[in-house]
Amino acid sequence: MNSTVFTQQVEAMSHRLASRYQEINESSALSPSLLPAVLKELGIASERLRVATEMLFQQNQKLIIANEAAELERQHYRGLLEFVPDACLITNEKGLSRIPTGLLLNCSTFKRPSGW
Repeated sequence: MNSTVFTQQVEAMSHRLASRYQEINESSALSPSLLPAVLKELGIASERLRVATEMLFQQNQKLIIANEAAELERQHYRGLLEFVPDACLITNEKGLSRIPTGLLLNCSTFKRPSGW
């Protein structure tokens, strides 16, 4: 379910419930069908929220798995770079040093930046 559609549905339901509550507060004699209508709206709201919660949980699990896979891959390539035979720095597109290789880290003149 699209989050925008879901949000619109919840807002519409909220407006309907607000109307029902207003009817209850303004009416001196309650309609016998009013309580079942309110309970039905609440039931629908509860079910939609349950479904949305389940969908968010599933999406979160997928994101956790993807994040773990990306971290493992990053560690793998970082480990490979430690064994590059020549000392070098890997830079980003702006030419800033990002990752020193293992041999460079072992040089006595190289100062390891914090975070490496």
